[in-house]
Amino acid sequence: MIDWLFGTVLGKCVMTFLISLLPVVELRGGIPYGISQGLDPWLAFAASALGNMLPVPFLLLFVRKILHWMKRYPRLGRLAVSLERRADRKSSRVRKSELVGLCILVAIPLPGTGAWTGALVAALMGALCLVLCLVCAWWLSRRLFEPVNELDGAMRRVEGGDYDVRIESTRQDEMGRLAASFDRMTAEYRQNLERSVQRERELNETRLRMLQSQLNPHFLYNTLDCMKWLGVTGGVPQVAELAADLAALLRAGISGSEYITLEEELELIGRYLAIQEVRFGDRFVCELDVDERFQHCVVPKLILQPLVENAIIHGVADSDEGFIKLWAEEDAEGYLLLKVSDNGSGIPPEVLERLNSHELIPGGHLGLNNVDRIVRLSYGESCGLSAYPNEGGGSCVQLRLPMQKGEDHAQGTDR
Repeated sequence: MIDWLFGTVLGKCVMTFLISLLPVVELRGGIPYGISQGLDPWLAFAASALGNMLPVPFLLLFVRKILHWMKRYPRLGRLAVSLERRADRKSSRVRKSELVGLCILVAIPLPGTGAWTGALVAALMGALCLVLCLVCAWWLSRRLFEPVNELDGAMRRVEGGDYDVRIESTRQDEMGRLAASFDRMTAEYRQNLERSVQRERELNETRLRMLQSQLNPHFLYNTLDCMKWLGVTGGVPQVAELAADLAALLRAGISGSEYITLEEELELIGRYLAIQEVRFGDRFVCELDVDERFQHCVVPKLILQPLVENAIIHGVADSDEGFIKLWAEEDAEGYLLLKVSDNGSGIPPEVLERLNSHELIPGGHLGLNNVDRIVRLSYGESCGLSAYPNEGGGSCVQLRLPMQKGEDHAQGTDR
């Protein structure tokens, strides 16, 4: 029984209720006790108010009979006379201001005030004071609990999925501020939910466009496999190698996993560069300089290929001594920076401005736009793509990603 009274919420409410029944202690002792036991302040107030109001009807109905009975006995009679004199002194003050005086007598938490004293004064003052006391109690309860019930109903509607609910309150007290805070909270939650749905929709649309641009990769992969064996049997190893490299890129594009390690990504970049060497010959050199500590980081699949392609097509394609470098760094905030630099003609200033402001670039830079959009949709606005001109000519495109190892990424996706 002791464990139930002091160890459960219902038991703590019962103890708060019983303490508030006691004269003198009343609400001034019940509410602090309930809060000290870990009850919600509103729950402690409700239990204390019920306990404090419970004896009031009995006092109003039977206090005169009890005092009359006490006067039959000398010792009890002296106590009864003392209580009557005390009530008379307080009732003389209450009569001057009627309802306001009774409210002050009941509400102010000072010794000698409270529901017990108020009920005694009301009983001795007569029926009019009884009516005033009941009206006062009804007004106070309505004033306190009506906004609480309204807030509870609004929260239940939000729990059911109605995020348009609002509490139209003109009150300037704590309940009014609480209603305003609730309205702001639901409005912000709705906006965040809409942004999340829009982000998921945009990400799905981007993935769909990338899949549609692959032109039936299964068919192409099978065709390239045939070309590879024709090159081997026909004694043309360069054709076989070219077909094998392109087939490996297509196989990676249609595989189920959306993320691979940076080491695997660099292997695919090597195959892509081997294909481009067939086209451009020795007109450019590409250096892959990624420290081993970064190679186990997880990145979106084929995320670097558009950066390297941009450096070749828009950077060094018209040069006879083109140089491209790909390397990795860690910034001050612990993010992974993947950089692709070239010594070509450089990215025009207007394109750089649009790229760094994450705006759509018309023309031949759609690959960079898609990379930036995929990264920001996947990891948030703190990540993405940026570019800047090199001091000696050319441009550098930088990709900012979270520093996630394979096991860290798996735990993140599980959550």
